Amino acid sequence: MNTCKSCIFKDIPSYNWPESSTFAVLGLNCKMKQILVIHLFLAASVVCHQYFFSAKWVIWKTQNQKVYSSFHEELERHIIWLSNQEYIDAYNKIAHIVGFNLSMNEYGDLSDYEFRNNYQCALSPIYRPLFNCTRKIYQRSKNLTLPQSVDWRSMGAVSSVKSQGYCCSSYAFGALGTLEGVHALASGKLVELSAQNIIDCSRVYGNRGCQKGSVEYSYYYIIDNNGVDTKRSYPYRGKQKACHFKQKNIGAKMRYFLQVEEGNEKDLEAAVAMQGPISVVVDASHNIFRFYKSGILNIPNCSSSKVTQALTLIGYGSNNGQKYWLVKNSWGKNWGLRGYALLSRGKYNQCGIASYATFPSI
Repeated sequence: MNTCKSCIFKDIPSYNWPESSTFAVLGLNCKMKQILVIHLFLAASVVCHQYFFSAKWVIWKTQNQKVYSSFHEELERHIIWLSNQEYIDAYNKIAHIVGFNLSMNEYGDLSDYEFRNNYQCALSPIYRPLFNCTRKIYQRSKNLTLPQSVDWRSMGAVSSVKSQGYCCSSYAFGALGTLEGVHALASGKLVELSAQNIIDCSRVYGNRGCQKGSVEYSYYYIIDNNGVDTKRSYPYRGKQKACHFKQKNIGAKMRYFLQVEEGNEKDLEAAVAMQGPISVVVDASHNIFRFYKSGILNIPNCSSSKVTQALTLIGYGSNNGQKYWLVKNSWGKNWGLRGYALLSRGKYNQCGIASYATFPSI
């Protein structure tokens, strides 16, 4: 492809303008600046007949099977992608200081606003009197000696990493991740359960299909329904459809669930060590989390109450004196450590790791 030399696209600038810039004088906020720049570039592209898309973009687009409806849509996505790549590169230059690395992934063509709007998938639970009997508070035993590290994958209690796709269904994967683990430890057999069953059938309990939900509401459904189907009998579609639950295909049941005391990381450590995988909900709205690749993720400014993503906590450990939680996400194997992440442990309930931690009793 030939580069159109008259274009202004050779170097796409970042969105960090000085306070004395024209944008600041006009009083434009960050979002308005971003929109204005994108539209300026799109308008300029009408004059310029050709535009050079970087080789990395073409490779990334192919790897992630991205198809756009028009030249202007691809141009807009490319500009966003370049800005995100710049952000990633800047962080990786100080990886030796912050202790983790970032990497471009399938979410790279989404703006901050789009990502936060489409992937804030967890509702903070509102406990309902009708179901209070199904919730108990977990209390660790006194004088309990815990192992230095735990990884339930080595005990066959963790199912494969899933990808929720464009369906906001982490709440279903979070609820089932812990139920699969507890069921496997009790029965000796790991059975993968149906997230689609939860998405399709639990709206009456407070969930919203592919538009957010709660791990606890999913528990309510499973308890009241006397079970949840297997993944094999009720495969994942990534879209809400009519409920097709069949009792003959039930893969696991539960009687009630236990909640770790809010914010108590010591109790959370005991729970995951002694009980098995735990469902947790964290603030995953930051770009650092979105593009996480490896290392121990440390986000001091994330929220412990405004949680957005359900995860399955499968263990803990330490590396060079830095303590971490080991979690499984539902953003596919191209995110993080093949779908897993190490989150900071013992840092005042960072990102809400212990704010809504629960697990079922079968």
